[in-house]
Amino acid sequence: MVGGHLLEFCLQSEEVTEVISIVRRSSGFQHEKLQELIVADLTEYTPDEAIFSNVEAAYFCIGVYTGAVPRDTFRKITVDIPVAFAKNLHQYSPQARFCLLSGQGADRTEKSRLMFAKDKGAAENQLSTIGFKGFHTFRPG
Repeated sequence: MVGGHLLEFCLQSEEVTEVISIVRRSSGFQHEKLQELIVADLTEYTPDEAIFSNVEAAYFCIGVYTGAVPRDTFRKITVDIPVAFAKNLHQYSPQARFCLLSGQGADRTEKSRLMFAKDKGAAENQLSTIGFKGFHTFRPG
């Protein structure tokens, strides 16, 4: 998936000195630049100030296919988890740039009848107001 490719790119880049990957379960991937933080529930965790301080950029790539989970779970994964993560990060690194892997068709008016479009738009809207130095959204499709 996109997050895996991004991880590989960052680890191979000479410009990136450290990668902290927050995951629900170990990826099994090992590299001298990589530090994995395993968190069972990504909406309810206390961030480690040492890990969240002085972050220059964060890439949020967690997602789920429409129809793969119940409606409330889709909303949690698409909106609640990235917003919780971003708020925790902003507390210690307000100067960071936050990059969201969103999706083609995201509707920032939040009026779409399509769950995917409405929730992706809601996530973009909430994340864009947190106050990072920069907010970037990518909509592959």
